[in-house]
Amino acid sequence: MKTLEEIKGDIEEIEVTKNEVKNRYYSDSEKRKMMKQLDEILEKLKKEERGKMFYGDWSHMRWFPREKGEYIIHVLPKNEEHEGSWFLEVNKHFVT
Repeated sequence: MKTLEEIKGDIEEIEVTKNEVKNRYYSDSEKRKMMKQLDEILEKLKKEERGKMFYGDWSHMRWFPREKGEYIIHVLPKNEEHEGSWFLEVNKHFVT
């Protein structure tokens, strides 16, 4: 999973590539095809960037126990209601 900074770097790289395509000699049909492909990639990256900016960049999140001991970890499916929310923090959870 890419971080927000990596996505921003990819967006900048695509925009530079688009400028290079405009300034190089290619046939018009080749230019149109290349620009269309670059625009599609750019749109996907911008959508991913907006999602990470709005919902948060979870790519760096890790869980570490606060105290020594044994833990039971429940792996839950992604919460579809709140896109980007993979974690639910609870104060105490006892297993009997």
